[in-house]
Amino acid sequence: MDKETRLDPSLLDIAIQLWKEQDKCHWIPITGNSMLPLLRDGDRVLVAHDRTPIQRGDVIVFWQSNQLIIHRVIRIERTPDTRRFLTKGDNGLSFDPLVSADQVIGKVLAVRRADRETRLDTRGWRLLGASIAYTTLLVRGALVIGQGLKRRLIGPQPHRWTRRVHQTISEIPTRLLKFWVNWVDRRKT
Repeated sequence: MDKETRLDPSLLDIAIQLWKEQDKCHWIPITGNSMLPLLRDGDRVLVAHDRTPIQRGDVIVFWQSNQLIIHRVIRIERTPDTRRFLTKGDNGLSFDPLVSADQVIGKVLAVRRADRETRLDTRGWRLLGASIAYTTLLVRGALVIGQGLKRRLIGPQPHRWTRRVHQTISEIPTRLLKFWVNWVDRRKT
């Protein structure tokens, strides 16, 4: 839900509190395209509000800047007192501000598109999610190193080839996900 919700924030706060207290799952509609190709505008996601452990690669729903956002967990920072999550939309290039554990509404267990449901809590989807998270971090690290080399070798000015390389490398995690989603869709038909 990348767009601002239509509900009054105080009403949404009450609904979220009730969901968490019930320790059940709820279907939530999706708007936006930050999680393409996995989630599309009009899909619905099944969100578990219990205290199921969140792992790297999971897709979570969290409350940030008066919006409900659904993005993938790329890294988990643990301290003795708290956990924070580095998240990012699969279709985006930038990371979100760190998400504290108390901002998390729940974890996405399934996606429903039209009359088809895809479970994300299977071994294959969990492995893919973790692969996307690790690949995203590796790509980000490679880009940082590449930008430093480019500055030393070519200078700070923009260059069309380095922009093209940057874009191509940045798309690796999304291409991996597109391949998987297409493969799963072909198997279901």
